[in-house]
Amino acid sequence: MRRSVPSAFLWVFLVWLLLLAWTGICIAGEYQVSRIVDGDTIIVKKGDTKLTIRLVGIDAPEISHAKHEPGQPFSQQSTKHLAGLILNQSVDIISYGNDRYGRTLGEVFLGGNNINLEMVKAGLAEALLQKGKTWNRTGRVRTRPGSQGRACGCKVTST
Repeated sequence: MRRSVPSAFLWVFLVWLLLLAWTGICIAGEYQVSRIVDGDTIIVKKGDTKLTIRLVGIDAPEISHAKHEPGQPFSQQSTKHLAGLILNQSVDIISYGNDRYGRTLGEVFLGGNNINLEMVKAGLAEALLQKGKTWNRTGRVRTRPGSQGRACGCKVTST
């Protein structure tokens, strides 16, 4: 039996995320989601610490930051969907370093659910495999020298 392209793609994406999670670094503790910037960027707080998190592995439509500009198609729906999933919730984050803008690249989990994957499943983001320090276009994970993998006190166990 032949798999459809979307289901096969989601399967490959899920396997890739599992490999990525295996080598990730956990940001210890839970963070409160205080703001949704767009469909793939959030701001979280823990005490006095405030971080901008770019959901790794996905790309959502960009919202416009200019007045009276609509942004890309489905950008508002993507942002609202992500807000409905995690705004004002406590989430666990697995970090994969920073991007060129200083944002933390991370997988976000709520109650064991991978929010990055949920955005792809909802059709409001697409899988993004890009060349980087810990992963590349083939989805093969490249660990950093001296990396201890996922040795952290992370609560997420179902990755």
